[in-house]
Amino acid sequence: MDGLIVKSYVSKKAPKPAKLGTAVAAYKIHTKTGAERWWSTVFGDTSFIEQALPAVAKVFTDHASGRWRLQYGARDKSFSWTQRGVQRAATMVLCQAWEWHTEAIGEQPPKGVQNLLG
Repeated sequence: MDGLIVKSYVSKKAPKPAKLGTAVAAYKIHTKTGAERWWSTVFGDTSFIEQALPAVAKVFTDHASGRWRLQYGARDKSFSWTQRGVQRAATMVLCQAWEWHTEAIGEQPPKGVQNLLG
């Protein structure tokens, strides 16, 4: 091992922020029961989606995570309205539901829903 230089490194723990509370406060709203995610205050209304869904499809709302979960038979997909906005996420839920429905049964969405989906 002539000429081989061996160095040892000691890893240090990352320093903790002085005030974690201010960073958390920027993302959370404090309530009597504790801290909740800020997006749990943005509610997704499923009444519009449920009117235009195929009869076999089901949509579930997760307000705490800001998501809709679409279920069609054994298929399952989640759509976040906090990332896309409520209107776009609702349209994506309907597009996916009708795509799966058309594949399974061959039935096309009604004219009003087709116009909405583009």
